Amino acid sequence: MSTTGPGRSVDDEFRNLPLDALADAGLAAAREAGAGHADVRVQRQRTGYTVLRDGRTASDSDDLDSGVAVRVLVDGVWGFAASDD
Repeated sequence: MSTTGPGRSVDDEFRNLPLDALADAGLAAAREAGAGHADVRVQRQRTGYTVLRDGRTASDSDDLDSGVAVRVLVDGVWGFAASDD
């Protein structure tokens, strides 16, 4: 696991995703649509919850959410699309 700043890290499983291919596909689609600017963002967020009742764990969960977003500028108008698939 490598770090990207204080308290932040990017795990190897995320780094092993086809991030370059995903970004290239998004940028190519934007270019074909006539975008003068485009950017692609891939994100994964882990969230943990623990609920205590009378000092004991009542429930806990560990969620992992991933997504991709593309932002484009076409003919002076901004567009944005995102997916959590």
